[in-house]
Amino acid sequence: RQRELLDENMRLARELMRLQEKERAALAKELHDELSQQLVAIRAYAGAIARRTAGTRDQAHLDALAIGKSASEIYAISHRLMEGLHPQALDSAGLTAAIGVLVDRWSHARPEVRMRLHAAAIGPVDAESRIRLFRIVQECLANAIQHGHAQRIRIFVGERGNGARRRLRIVVRDDGAGMSLDAPRTGYGLIIMRERAHSLGGSLDLNSEPGRGLRVAVDVPLPA
Repeated sequence: RQRELLDENMRLARELMRLQEKERAALAKELHDELSQQLVAIRAYAGAIARRTAGTRDQAHLDALAIGKSASEIYAISHRLMEGLHPQALDSAGLTAAIGVLVDRWSHARPEVRMRLHAAAIGPVDAESRIRLFRIVQECLANAIQHGHAQRIRIFVGERGNGARRRLRIVVRDDGAGMSLDAPRTGYGLIIMRERAHSLGGSLDLNSEPGRGLRVAVDVPLPA
């Protein structure tokens, strides 16, 4: 009976993750198709007014410039939201490229943190695996920077095996605060990360000590 309850909980957790990603993708599409297009139009109208009033330096010209600037700033914010909800690079360029974009974004936001991505060549990864693996890396980086206060982070992405025995390995290592793996934890971040890996038939292993950083290693099988 206990095993049945555990299996049902795992099934529900995986269904919840699937629905979350579906909602995120839908919201990202809505932001792109509706909000972004409207902001582009506002920016164009403001630019047209600014050009017609150029040289006058009257209030209409200044207002048009301010509107165009605000529209551009809101557009940039909406683009960051879209990338957080469903990175475009995942669909257009693949898992490694999407992780690279994520690393670049964090590097620009937190330049004091030294981050390095080492990515070996990997073959095709199906859409479901791409998004779940990306979310694991996303959670690792957020935890390392925001909670672990890491100053150095290393990410490795690579593949081993071939044919029907392909496996993908991702390792994220930081020099942050670390943790005691035996201590009880109240957050759900690590639980969800591990469940994402398990849902792909893989594993997620932690190696850490207080004050000595955290190492997260993910190993999942890939379709032939």
